[in-house]
Amino acid sequence: MPFAEAFAANATAAIPPQLDPLVEFIRSFFGILSALLGGLFGLYFIFIIIRLVYDRKVLREIREMKRELAAMREQLGQLTRRRR
Repeated sequence: MPFAEAFAANATAAIPPQLDPLVEFIRSFFGILSALLGGLFGLYFIFIIIRLVYDRKVLREIREMKRELAAMREQLGQLTRRRR
């Protein structure tokens, strides 16, 4: 535990005093959430963050594919109109 205490002492020294109420609120919020969800809360939280990042990446790719498909359809429509 000495490492955790030293880390906590250094972490609070780096936080401006104006943000202490916010930091305490966040710390207590995650403490309560951790107690409610159990010991694997950190793992759940990390998996949720990873899933959100991955889903955003997939959605970005899908939107890009839709744009490319629309552009290809428009080009194909222009080509078929020229041949008539």
